[in-house]
Parts: sequence; structure tokens; C-alpha cells
Amino acid sequence: MLYSSAIDGKAPRGEITELISTWRRSIRLQGGFWTGQFTIDDEPLSICQQIYYESFLDHIVEQSGGDTTWEGFIYEMTLDDSPLSPRLDVQVCGYVFTSQFQIVSAGDDTAGNASEWIRDIINTDCDSRLVRPGRIDANTLQVYRDTQLKQYAWDEIQKITTLGDATAMPWQAWVDAGQRLHYRAIPNTPQYRIVGGLKRRRSMDLLYNSVVGAYTNNAKNIVELTEATNDISITRYPKRQYYLALDAVTADAAAAKQQMILKESAFPRSRSVGSTDLELLSLSGEAMDFSPWRIRPGVYRDAQYPDRMGVLTATDWLTNEADFLVDEVEVADGRILLKTSYYTEADILEAQEEYREEYRKQLRQARRRKKRNR
Repeated sequence: MLYSSAIDGKAPRGEITELISTWRRSIRLQGGFWTGQFTIDDEPLSICQQIYYESFLDHIVEQSGGDTTWEGFIYEMTLDDSPLSPRLDVQVCGYVFTSQFQIVSAGDDTAGNASEWIRDIINTDCDSRLVRPGRIDANTLQVYRDTQLKQYAWDEIQKITTLGDATAMPWQAWVDAGQRLHYRAIPNTPQYRIVGGLKRRRSMDLLYNSVVGAYTNNAKNIVELTEATNDISITRYPKRQYYLALDAVTADAAAAKQQMILKESAFPRSRSVGSTDLELLSLSGEAMDFSPWRIRPGVYRDAQYPDRMGVLTATDWLTNEADFLVDEVEVADGRILLKTSYYTEADILEAQEEYREEYRKQLRQARRRKKRNR
């Protein structure tokens, strides 16, 4: 369905399903409704011209089974006005892109909860006609309520989101139906079991069974790390070392990062890296009658994973070796393509340590500014 722009009140223009020859769009775990595209190339030139000249920034909605499964706005159009074979190519984007239109102006040089900082950025630096706060779950991770350099709103929201929470669990921020920006911890319960159509990879590039390195502590002294190894892995595979270099961290944080790398990389696990023709079941194994347009990113379970390493430990975010995270779902003319990524506790811990050092510098600068202004 096509509507006038969100700024103009989204007045209905009509259904365009029969006009377009292709429709492709994606949804990302971080960001939500992302990009899409369609082409009109088998219609009179007048139709192409009307949309080209009248529908820039128009609101567009995809529905399946009566539910909104994607929405965004017309971001870019290219018109070939050849009378014999006119063609209109249209690029659409989700409303999360509009949160990149303005520089962060919210902020007060203090520390506060990550969730409240994100809420304030949405309220202050996003156009409420385009993006509004949705469900913002409480995250008490302390962050600096300002930016060291000029920063676009979505860049700052993503920066805070990638820090996770105090337990190093991953979070997500995304814009969904109704142009609402939501923020929550990523649920680790699988949405689907996949029985066929996955692409999997095992690689030596993902195996490290020894971690050495050095870190700079808060006193700016360089401290060598004592080697940490996984002896079972070294017995089975060649010894491969990971050199860990960290800046401005504590001894406990460096040791935690070292152990996280070993936990996640000591064995060459099978990684899901994409999909071809998917076969999906419910988590209990029942066949599903679903529309591909309703599939969302999140945690999935690989039903063919051999599970030779056993279940993960209680400290892991994912609860089963066969589970993996789908970062993006792209659907083109009913065909599903999954794109995967990996959130590791080690990466989140490192991001938090780097942020804390930046955060400490910003607080020191804020205190100096306040002293000068007295």
C-alpha cells in the first residue's frame, strides 16, 4: 500500500502490488525495517511519471495476513522516461534511517542509565512524525549522557546498544510498525528450527586454543598476560595462539577477555553463515504454515547440528550449541535469505572497557569545564 508521506499525514494513495514487477526488502536485528526496492517497468509512462513526481518520501506498507510486516518511505527514485520502455526504480528505507538525520543535542555531561539516554535521544533528536519511542526496557548500565564528538542520533543509539548490559548480554534497538523505536535485551529462545537450506562453515580462522598478549592498565603500565590454554583442544588440533592487546583495562577485565576468547574459540564450531532454500519447523518440530514475509531476525536452532561438544555452560548467552543468531532477514519475491552474525561476551566486554575509558575522559573534561565556569 502506498500513502502520502508521514509528514503529510499518510493519506491513502492505493495498492501498488499489481504495478510492481519485483519487490525485495530486508529486516535487521539492529535497526528493524531496513531497506527495500521495487521496479515498475510494464506500465504506461504516465504511471511512472506520476509516482516519480508525486510520491517522493511517500509512506509504504507491506502486509501479510492483515498484519504490517514491513513499512518505510520512498528514499530514492530513478526514472527512465523512454516512451517505448519506461522504467521506474524505487529505493525504500525503514524509518530508522531518519534517526540519522540530526546530530545529538540531548545531554548534560552526567552519567545515567543506558535506556534513559536512548529515550532522551529519541525524544530530543528524532522527528516525532517519523520516529517515536516505543518499548524501552530498563538497562541500568551506566553511560555518559553526551558525545565527545558530534554524533548522529542513530550512531549514538547503536554505540550504546552494542555495550549490552552489566552482565555482558547483547541488546538490540530497532524501529518497528507504527514507527516506534524499541530497545531490549535480545531474547535467546529460538524462534524456529531449521531442518534444511542452511549454509554452514568450519574454519581454522575461528580456532584459537591459546591466548597470550598484554594490556595497559589504568596507570599506563604495560602488563604481559600469562598464557591461557585449552589443553583438550591442543591435544586434538594444532596449537594456535591469539594475541590479545587491550588498553586501559583492569587485570580482572583482561583475564575475563582472555577466558572468553578461549571459551568461544577453542574448538572449530560449525557456524551458520547464510541460507538457500529454507525448511522451517516450530521449535517443537511441527511443520509450519507461514508466510515468508512474517519471518523476523533473532535466535534460530539448527536441527542438523551434531551437538558433539554438548550444551553450552550456564554463563553463555545462547543455551545450546545448535543455536545461532540471524542478524538480517531478506525476502525477495517470497524467497528467504538469512544473514548471520555472532555476539560474543568477549566482544561486549571489550566494547564496555573501551567505552569506560572514553567515558572517564569525558567526565574529567566535564569537571574541568565546570571549574572554569565557576
